[in-house]
Amino acid sequence: MITCEAIFVLCSLVIYFKMPRIYFDTNVFSKLKNATEEKFIQLNKLLAESKKNLTFYFSHAHIMDKLKDQTVNKFADFDFMESFTTDNYLSYDPISKRTHQYLATPLMVYNDNKDGGYSLNNFFNKLNLNPDRDGSSMAVKSLMDSYMAQPAHIDPDILKKSTTENAPMLSKILPLELDSPSMGDMIDKQLIFYDDIIMGSESYKDLRKIVDEAFNDGKFILGPEGDTAFNEALKDSPLEKPFLKFVFDNVTKDKEGKAEYYNYYQISYYSLDLLGIKKDTINRKNGVTNLLNDGLHSYYAQYCDYFVTDDSAVRLKSKALYKLFDIKTNVLSVEDCISILGQIGKDTEVNMFVFFEKLSKNVRDGIRDQETTVDGRTSSVIWVAEIYFSFFNCIMVVQEEGFTHYFLRKSITSELSAPNYREQGSIIDRAVSIFGPDIFDKSYFDFTKEVEAAEKGEDIKRVWRIGSYIISVNRHEGLQEFCIVISPLNSIVHNS
Repeated sequence: MITCEAIFVLCSLVIYFKMPRIYFDTNVFSKLKNATEEKFIQLNKLLAESKKNLTFYFSHAHIMDKLKDQTVNKFADFDFMESFTTDNYLSYDPISKRTHQYLATPLMVYNDNKDGGYSLNNFFNKLNLNPDRDGSSMAVKSLMDSYMAQPAHIDPDILKKSTTENAPMLSKILPLELDSPSMGDMIDKQLIFYDDIIMGSESYKDLRKIVDEAFNDGKFILGPEGDTAFNEALKDSPLEKPFLKFVFDNVTKDKEGKAEYYNYYQISYYSLDLLGIKKDTINRKNGVTNLLNDGLHSYYAQYCDYFVTDDSAVRLKSKALYKLFDIKTNVLSVEDCISILGQIGKDTEVNMFVFFEKLSKNVRDGIRDQETTVDGRTSSVIWVAEIYFSFFNCIMVVQEEGFTHYFLRKSITSELSAPNYREQGSIIDRAVSIFGPDIFDKSYFDFTKEVEAAEKGEDIKRVWRIGSYIISVNRHEGLQEFCIVISPLNSIVHNS
């Protein structure tokens, strides 16, 4: 039996193929629900045939898109979205500073966020500091009051140095009407300006015009496929540094000098617009909140394998940033999605005989890569054109002591590549449909019971004896990932 130490040596074997984990932005869900355009009618038909073999996710961005909807229509939208995503939810946790997968439906998340929004005044109101509650609140309030009273130190000649055209914008940002403004005055002014930008379009367009003319002035743009030449080209602009370096230098960092990735990515997305590299049309219907939410969709979609959007600007920006950040997600138009859905959404195994025939063919004819031999143990990876159980996309082959073991694995394309409980259940159900109940007479996945047990530390697992092989599906101790292992029965007896 392969030791844990040996498996850790093999963990670096990573193959990048795309799996059927799909992220639709809000606009795609909306147009699918109404389905008046021919391409969405066609997409709906294809999804009806292949949805069972695909996994769909929604995110915090979808909920933010619906917060401004004051009608009851949004609840029907949530129901439609849930018919695809079930409770596969992605959200960023500001405490752990990581993005996580959660089990929550769109309506559940909306009910938890319906009083939220992009207003900074909402944020400050929710602090609700009560000096009578405890000593720490009193200390925080005292520090805030002290900070707010500090002088703002604004250059008195700043208006003289600005152009006549820029002066009104500066007056919106800075409390220039006051002789001796405090930091509190500065924050109050900027809170009003921030809300003005979020709620209206003209202030943002004025700000973008100033920034664009100062640093870009139409010289640097995105190419038709999200070309990234602008990144290095901006070194020849007044920025005097590549685009990503400019953004990195202007985001908050920890004491080790590392930028928080969530902020780094989103500010990069918004900066493409602000610098005029790829401008969105900003108006009353498509305001700044839409731009902010587009950036959120682009961020969360990277944790899926396909990002489908009908917005060409979102596609171009996402393609460019995915290249710059080395993100493996495919960005698709609706037409692109239609063209590949039949392939990625098809049944991958019909029965046991088809499974073993496919495995034998891939092992025999597949291209082997990263072959290594350590202490008499030979390992290699086989690239496969087809996937297994609608999830696994490569085969790791390990030979030792005269026995050959096969590991069906999924390539690691992000920190959330591992299957969530829904996906683990789907894999087990597919395996049971092919191999039948396992040697412990365990059959299809009992979601409530098995997830509850898993939360207490028990393995989600099935084991079959098929002829002279043992097949197991579970989180492998050595690999530390959910996979399928196929080993000769004799090797288990030999090492027991």
